[in-house]
Amino acid sequence: NDRNRKLMIGTSSSTLEIEIPAGSLRVAFKGDPATVSKVAPYSSVDVKAGDVVVSLILGDGTEMTQLSAKELAEELSKSSDDPDRKLSISTGDLISKGISGRSSSTSTVEIEIPRGKLGVAFCGDPATVSEVDPNSPVDVQEGDVVVSLILGDGTEMTQLSAKELAEELSKSSDDPDRKLS
Repeated sequence: NDRNRKLMIGTSSSTLEIEIPAGSLRVAFKGDPATVSKVAPYSSVDVKAGDVVVSLILGDGTEMTQLSAKELAEELSKSSDDPDRKLSISTGDLISKGISGRSSSTSTVEIEIPRGKLGVAFCGDPATVSEVDPNSPVDVQEGDVVVSLILGDGTEMTQLSAKELAEELSKSSDDPDRKLS
């Protein structure tokens, strides 16, 4: 069993909550998780191609996460008359949004991850942090993209989907030296 696991995390993104109007958004989505593929010039929604949808929040407080483009389109259609709905998106474009925090330049950090449960949920391909338990011992945030998992024996696995990452983390759960990047 591996004692030096690490996970490399891309930290160029930030999660933003944006209000979206009732009616048509004039935004196209693709993939799983849903990712903005096209924005019409006359769209009133402040997103850009490449932004990843983390969740859809309805006016009544209902939050739907890990939606594919198809599921998101269905839910947006059902809620088209809700003036209080919001999208939570993961974006690398911090400056234009006026958000302070992590640098908008792409950076990769190596994070040592302890044995056992991490309290972090991943979705998509490549694996992206979708949820972090408040008591998680791992220093990641929603929207961080997993670049690689490094095991104690030096094995580095890259381009892992969320499912593949979960399997590898489970196999190496008793490795105190694993790392994410």
